[in-house]
Amino acid sequence: MDQVMTNFREYLKTFNFKENFEGLTSNVRGDMLAGITVAMVILPMALAFGVASGLGAVAGMWSAVAAGLVAGPLSGSAWSVGGPTGPMTIQILTIAQTHHMPDGSPDLVFIATMIILAGLILMTLGFLKLGQFIKFTPYSVISGFMTGLGVLYMLLQLNPFIGLPGAKSITSAITGLPSTITQASLPAVGIGLLTLAIVVMWPKISPVTWLPGPLIGLFVGTAVATALGLDIPKIGEVPTGLPELYLPDFTVFHEAFVPAAALAGLCIFDSLLTCLIVDNMTGTHHNSDRELVAQGSANFFSGMVGGLGGATNTMPCVVGIQSGAQTRLCSITMGLVLLSFILGLGSLAASIPLSALAGILLKAGYDILDMRVLPVVRRLPTSDLMVFALVVLMTVFWNLLSAMAMGLAVAFFRFVKDQSDRYKADLNVRNED
Repeated sequence: MDQVMTNFREYLKTFNFKENFEGLTSNVRGDMLAGITVAMVILPMALAFGVASGLGAVAGMWSAVAAGLVAGPLSGSAWSVGGPTGPMTIQILTIAQTHHMPDGSPDLVFIATMIILAGLILMTLGFLKLGQFIKFTPYSVISGFMTGLGVLYMLLQLNPFIGLPGAKSITSAITGLPSTITQASLPAVGIGLLTLAIVVMWPKISPVTWLPGPLIGLFVGTAVATALGLDIPKIGEVPTGLPELYLPDFTVFHEAFVPAAALAGLCIFDSLLTCLIVDNMTGTHHNSDRELVAQGSANFFSGMVGGLGGATNTMPCVVGIQSGAQTRLCSITMGLVLLSFILGLGSLAASIPLSALAGILLKAGYDILDMRVLPVVRRLPTSDLMVFALVVLMTVFWNLLSAMAMGLAVAFFRFVKDQSDRYKADLNVRNED
């Protein structure tokens, strides 16, 4: 009986969320400024994903608010920042196109039920401590994933950086590069370069170390564009208003389970791989099971208020790290800022140039690259190099989930082969004896 109680207490330690609030006030100024910067970065992404999902821009906003105010305090990493993601948005769009009302509009109750159910699945997996298996991911897979993501993010920011609409896919971004360069808007490029230069140089020249470079770059870029009256693409109108409450329809749980499980799977890979990337950048160790519970809680809340499903997102995490974040107060601040926009302050962000945001994200994409492995990539063992290259290419040209699955599969077969070769070698030595 004593052993059972000891094991139970050890189990509860994993989910002692009070630990997340320890030291929350140790870096208030830095975390709040970082949170404001991250909110500016997530804002256009949330609006775009909301529109792309077919549920409207405000759905993406509520997903980001849930990520900040629900997942943020519960997260398994101090630098965890989430929101709607591309793969999860595509999954929701697919369901919206196949489940609709008689008038052709999406069946919002079914979609909300699916997202709520995905949240419950994530929480269950977290409480069962299944998230910790991500720790067995080989470094060649993590490094390839980081490098591929960095390349992907930088390529997708090229169009906004030069004042053009964002590319719909990585293939169109690459193939259309020659023509897009000729259509570049010089004012947009100028604002983008100004912002990027400030982000890069600010830490080296700033006498005020607690002010993050990305926030200063965003402020200066916006101020210059506004003062000069530049006609360049901006964030534009931000939807406002209180959400409509959606209660889950238990009669469709059996139909919603498979798409909800797929949504949860996408969240697991996005979130836990991002946490591994953050670990590599900060020299820390996240709690995978706690992160799954946090993301499950956020998805549950997001579904209830008509938002999209969400996950821990690499780009805002890196921007937070760059901006000096040290605790979960960064994510909480991000959620509060976005909530204030929804409740009526959206006009304050409407004039932010997209090229200024692109300048910030280009630097963040560069920082995601695993610079430790790139200088020695030619000296890697052939099997590791193959896994690294495969994950990079699939991350850039296919999708994150497939890249992760393929990388793990190849790494597993490589491990089996290595063990087999070692066994044969031992067998030969014994036979010679």
